Amino acid sequence: MKYACIAETKKGARCRRWAVNGNSFCSQHAKVKSVKIASPPDIILLKIRINKKWAKRFLEAGVSHTETTPQEEKERNYLLQAKKLRRSPSRYGKCISSGVSVFGTEGLSKVWILSALIELLKKGYEITNLHIEDANITLQKNSSVLNIMHNLVINMEKGEKKICWEEEMSKLLGDFLPVCWGFVHVWANPVRNGKVIHSLNIAHREPDIPPKLRLKFSNGLWNFSPYS
Repeated sequence: MKYACIAETKKGARCRRWAVNGNSFCSQHAKVKSVKIASPPDIILLKIRINKKWAKRFLEAGVSHTETTPQEEKERNYLLQAKKLRRSPSRYGKCISSGVSVFGTEGLSKVWILSALIELLKKGYEITNLHIEDANITLQKNSSVLNIMHNLVINMEKGEKKICWEEEMSKLLGDFLPVCWGFVHVWANPVRNGKVIHSLNIAHREPDIPPKLRLKFSNGLWNFSPYS
């Protein structure tokens, strides 16, 4: 399984090369005597794919719906940032990006994410925002384009005031999160407006399947261990 080098580049972003030979560094950074480790994130965005049923439950519990930034606009921003960092925007194939896909294009599968969330809370990160946005997945039906999926977006920031919610929301998240997740992709994005933002794209809630991996925050470097 591929794993991104944990070194920080001169421009303040995580190295895009792959770690080699069981090392945490790529072949180039492994030769350097003093290497700066990639900085931990200021903000973490958990973007969890949900269906209409779960979206309805969260909306009824008081979670707000936010308009999604058009994909074209997102890609323009990624292209500009990649150019600024002298990075290839197509490093990971068709997915336009300026950041680092920590576990490669395939990401992780059959993952228990609650371990990383608990670790984040212990490190001083708080949930500062919770909202639903439309996912970029559509279905063509009778010449009409229908959006069929949504993302539950959980913002976590270090040292910021956490949002307050009713007990119903705590119970709902308690039902929703502690299950096996089919796919997890972790993106370590470069500094933007003075902030390091990491994004976790999480999909395929599988409550009846045992997880194989336990996701670890590892002070922003991200890793995993066997689930037991």
